[in-house]
Amino acid sequence: MSDFYSYDTTLAYQANRKTQPNSPRLNLDWRYITTTHQLETEVAHRLTRKVLGIDTETTGLDPHQDQVRLVQIATAGMPTLVIDLWTVGETHALKTLLASPALKVGHTLKFDWQMLATSGLPLHGPFFDAYLAHKVLNAGLKVKSSLAAIVQELLGVDLDKSEQVSNFSQPDLSQRQLQYAAWDAAYSLALRQPLAQRLRQASTQYTARFRHIANLESACIPATALMELNGMALDPDRFAQAVTTFQHQKQAALTQFHHALGFETRTQISLLPSEPKVFGLNPGSSQQVLKTLAEQGLTLKATDQRTIIRVVDRHPALPHLLEWRHLAKVLDTLDGLPRHKHPITQRLHPQVQQVAARSGRLSCRNPALQTVPHDPAIRRCFVARPGHRLVKADYSQIELRIAAKITQDPLLLKAYRTGQDVHRMTAALLLDIPPKQVTPDQRRLGKAINFGLIYGMSAARLQLEAQLQYGLILSHRDALALHKRYFQRFTGVAQWHRQGKRQLYRQDGLRHAKTLLGRVRQWSDKPDFTEWINAPVQGTCADMVKRALVALVPHLNAEVRLLMVVHDEIVLEVREDLAPTLAQTLVQVMTAAAQPLIAPIPIEVDVQIGHSWAGE
Repeated sequence: MSDFYSYDTTLAYQANRKTQPNSPRLNLDWRYITTTHQLETEVAHRLTRKVLGIDTETTGLDPHQDQVRLVQIATAGMPTLVIDLWTVGETHALKTLLASPALKVGHTLKFDWQMLATSGLPLHGPFFDAYLAHKVLNAGLKVKSSLAAIVQELLGVDLDKSEQVSNFSQPDLSQRQLQYAAWDAAYSLALRQPLAQRLRQASTQYTARFRHIANLESACIPATALMELNGMALDPDRFAQAVTTFQHQKQAALTQFHHALGFETRTQISLLPSEPKVFGLNPGSSQQVLKTLAEQGLTLKATDQRTIIRVVDRHPALPHLLEWRHLAKVLDTLDGLPRHKHPITQRLHPQVQQVAARSGRLSCRNPALQTVPHDPAIRRCFVARPGHRLVKADYSQIELRIAAKITQDPLLLKAYRTGQDVHRMTAALLLDIPPKQVTPDQRRLGKAINFGLIYGMSAARLQLEAQLQYGLILSHRDALALHKRYFQRFTGVAQWHRQGKRQLYRQDGLRHAKTLLGRVRQWSDKPDFTEWINAPVQGTCADMVKRALVALVPHLNAEVRLLMVVHDEIVLEVREDLAPTLAQTLVQVMTAAAQPLIAPIPIEVDVQIGHSWAGE
């Protein structure tokens, strides 16, 4: 079987579709490849091409159990190849083409990379991903970045995607299925030039580096694909123990909450393996809590965290209420983890999202491991496979270091230049005590202040974060005093905030923010100040991590696996005897990725080797 549609037929079909007057004329001819001879002949004509459009059609979305049916290769000026892996037999020629130095262009190439890798057809870079490039162009804005949406926006074509959900596991594929497959690759390839033009224009408009950031995102594809494929192991016994521990802590917090209110409670112990039930006031009921507090002399309008923390020192039951809510949230997070275990690998394989976060940070879902608390009791549940160790490394105080570079604050610059403990220094300055007299709790207070106030956090929010993140209870009066004193001392940070507010609140105020590497986040309306001040710091941190991932990929193999990135932390699973060497390599890679962006401020990377994510 050869061409189903000729070049003339496909152009005639395209002419009847909705297009814009300046839409480029594409070569939409395609060839269905079903034999080894056809494959070898067609590949030979494409081996020297510098740019290839890549797409796949599969029997499902799971690379661990589904199969690749079709591989589509689009080339400018030539028919797109639609290669049926179920009929061609020998695929050496295809493997050679996919490993060639040609630029591989596609849309959501991470999925194709994974499916091809598990089929024994590794896809080699460099890459240009239309989805990632479009997201970089529109970071922070609500836009659709599906293939159909981008093709409509840039080429003026209404791309028919109805065959996307058709059955590609049936023995005989229809002509519509094959044409759909071919055109997805062809249109993905056609997006490269208009996207490149848009990236250049945006770089000029914002004095930024859109093309560089788009290339960085595309270069991260192997790393994010491997994270998803490798997954993380969850030890069932440790997990059950952790859940039981938190259930008991939650019950204890509830009991203390009732006692502080002067209530008696009754506990019903179930014979089933579930959490004991405590009967009394329901701390999850805002109405019950409000009524009881009012009866005891504390009248509130709401029981949200912000409200409770502002008055937490006015009733002894309130700290226990906050603790109960924290533990309830932890248990909700833990409750969803086991159901995400893969039936074949028995590991968790989160979907890694490169550009879903507006800041540019990596995130994941199903499950969202970045939301797992840092509590060692939880992290010790994530373990290395036998004969291996987990190597985890994270940047030390990286957001403060970035802020020091951006603000040129004299105190921060001096602290990092002389190797001071910045949190201890902040506590000492604000509490007016010598650094050597700073207690652990006071240092944690300094940490809460440093990581909050650089982003314009209010005194009320400082109260909230100090309790939630660091377990510190501040009165509102103390929070106000610390807030005022911080900006009196850290003059560079204060000046940065003042300049930012002037830029944002003038009539033609800014609607974008840039990282030190040149990534841009945009807003469709006037930005919230704290979001705007946060974007260049967290975005620069994201750039550092992604640069590190790209440099790390050549070191990865069957015995050195990339498992996860959580904010500024990278986790590897390494054969036991290789762990010390790879720990050093990871530190070197992360340092080299970050240092050029904030020099001369030094970079520090903390690394641990252990049996679990807790570092033990």
